[in-house]
Amino acid sequence: MRGPSGARPSHATRPSATGRRRYRVRVGEERGSGSILAVAVLAAVMALTVLTIPVLAVLVVTQTIANAADAAALAAADVASGVVPGVACAAAGQATALNGATLESCEISGAVAEVEVSGSWLDMTVRARARAGPPVGP
Repeated sequence: MRGPSGARPSHATRPSATGRRRYRVRVGEERGSGSILAVAVLAAVMALTVLTIPVLAVLVVTQTIANAADAAALAAADVASGVVPGVACAAAGQATALNGATLESCEISGAVAEVEVSGSWLDMTVRARARAGPPVGP
C-alpha cells in the first residue's frame, strides 16, 4: 500500500476516527544538500571577489597618480621658488617618472607650479592635477 505522496510508507499507524489509515511518509533524502549550499555560497563569494578586485585596483591607481601629481608640483615649486637649482618643469617630469606616471602639462607662474599627470591601467587613462607654491595671503 502506498501513502498519499505515492511513496511506500515507512511506518503505518492505527486507523484514525474516519477509519482511514494514516501513514508517516519519509520525504526525499536530503543527503548532499549541504554540499550544494556550500558550493553555491563559494561561487557567490568568488563572483563578488572577481567583481570587487578591479574596482579596488582602480582606486589604488588613482591614488598613485594623485601622489605623482603632488610630488611633481612640489618639485617644480621648489625649483621655481629658488630653493633647489634647476629647471622647474624638468624637475616635475623627473618626479613624475619616478612615480611611474607621465607629465602631461606644467605651468609655472612666479613661485607657483601647476601640473597635470596621467597614468594608465587596463586601457583606462587616469589623470590628476596638482598645484604647489607659497600660501596665498593671510
